[in-house]
Amino acid sequence: EDTISEVKSDLKDTAKKAKSAICCSCCGFFLVLPACLYALGWNEHQYVCTRNALDAAMSDVDYLSCDAKAPTGQLVYLHGCPLSQLRKFTPDEFGLAQWPKMSWKGASSYMVVEMYQCKEKVVSSSDKKKGKVEYQYSAGWSSTYYGQLSSPQDFARKVAAC
Repeated sequence: EDTISEVKSDLKDTAKKAKSAICCSCCGFFLVLPACLYALGWNEHQYVCTRNALDAAMSDVDYLSCDAKAPTGQLVYLHGCPLSQLRKFTPDEFGLAQWPKMSWKGASSYMVVEMYQCKEKVVSSSDKKKGKVEYQYSAGWSSTYYGQLSSPQDFARKVAAC
């Protein structure tokens, strides 16, 4: 009788555990399913956007031979061109004759000149009658020259920021 009652007890425990497992599986499924559907939708959206961007680029591309000069600002496609046949660029082409003699090869090349400088920005003119003006300073790269800063009284703040 002990053996039979022990088997019945084990059977009840097994049935209880199976019910708990099924309940957890169902609850987990309903929690995970929305996350999976969201991830699938996001992935499809990314695919469609990328595909549209590539299609738009392919409609605007100019197909050129390896020895053709690429038009400025145009998207070009050089099919089957060995890298050794690409155009050679030097600093002289950008008006930089004083630079050391160097060269690079590519389909096209352009130059952007920037400098790291202190920028001054007028924040507020709280007291216009007295001519008091507040300034903010930040250091950063820019292709625009900001010139000499116009607030000599803020030298310590300029040094701290820049």
